[in-house]
Amino acid sequence: MVARRRDPGVRARGVAARRRIAGILSNPELQRPVFQPILSVRSPDRWFAEATQVGLGPEFQAIAIERILAAAAAAGLPDQAFLSVNVSPRYLAHPAVSAAVASVDPTSLVIEITEEETVENYATLRQAMTPYLDLGVRFAVDDAGAGFASMRHVTELGPAFVKLDADLVRGMSSRRTLQAFLRALNGFTIEIGAVLIAEGVEQASDLAVLTETGFPLMAQGYAIARPGIPWPRVSAGANQAWLTASASRPAARPVNPTRSRTTGPQRSCPEPSRRRGGDPKASPLV
Repeated sequence: MVARRRDPGVRARGVAARRRIAGILSNPELQRPVFQPILSVRSPDRWFAEATQVGLGPEFQAIAIERILAAAAAAGLPDQAFLSVNVSPRYLAHPAVSAAVASVDPTSLVIEITEEETVENYATLRQAMTPYLDLGVRFAVDDAGAGFASMRHVTELGPAFVKLDADLVRGMSSRRTLQAFLRALNGFTIEIGAVLIAEGVEQASDLAVLTETGFPLMAQGYAIARPGIPWPRVSAGANQAWLTASASRPAARPVNPTRSRTTGPQRSCPEPSRRRGGDPKASPLV
């Protein structure tokens, strides 16, 4: 039997990675949260991946949430705005993560379930969601339409918000297939009592198409505002596109007056239930 020697370089890199993550955990101010409006973002994934690799994933995610919530609290959350944070499904039930979100008004918080990791047991994930739902926290499923996993998240979890993947939004103004998919997914989200959020809105023309549908949508992307310290201003071009499209489209039939927390012009939006949430990243397009 031949013993295999572990590459000392691999071990050294692992030790160095753990030291970097531990350094951030002991100095939280090294994390600088940035925010992006959703008219009605995401960042250093490498750090989170590295934290997971060295066994500090939940602690690193928890401290990121704490920093985000502290920055939002210091700036003051705008009226009728909500704040959303990304949480890995594997860490949702971890004490460090639940403690991190305990400092905020739960009705102003949306937790986005990320798609990066496979969910092996949805019953376990729903059980982890229950304490948050009981407090009034609402959930969103990210990157819907990007693959089977994201759509299964939607059907299994019954989220308040369904975030349409950016690749299915970019260039929508010139692609009828994307417009058709939007119509289909909008009908689906209305049927399940959720709100659809279009990610990756990079062009004013795409924002205009979204607005002209008359659907109770929300939208997020660089065409609206880039990530920044709280609170980034919605661009003049996005405001103009919204106003122009709103004036030219047929009036949308109202559903129920919204009580969801948003930062944009108030129109009609499905009535939020106990499972619904809000975001300073968002404002309704209708």
